[in-house]
Amino acid sequence: MDAQLGSWARQLLSNTRLLLDSPVANDPQRRPLLEDLELVLVQIVQLSPGSTPQDREMIEKTLRQDHVMTRLRTAIPAARSAVAETTSMTMRTLLTQQQ
Repeated sequence: MDAQLGSWARQLLSNTRLLLDSPVANDPQRRPLLEDLELVLVQIVQLSPGSTPQDREMIEKTLRQDHVMTRLRTAIPAARSAVAETTSMTMRTLLTQQQ
């Protein structure tokens, strides 16, 4: 994994965990989203340069099946939707660079 992308994924994972421990996670719609996002980020952080295409496919499958990116875009107010789109693009970039 690219060092910069790995750093970004670890930081985003840390922020997600902080949100899970905050009052934000009391929202019954946000908590499951944060938990799903945490799972995907843990999987991304654990990718290594020797990761197989199946490892990346597992992450992509989780993103698709749980509709994580769609739910993330929906949960973020319009003024901050660029953040969600940047997150989405970075995740896709991370996964394709590992191939």
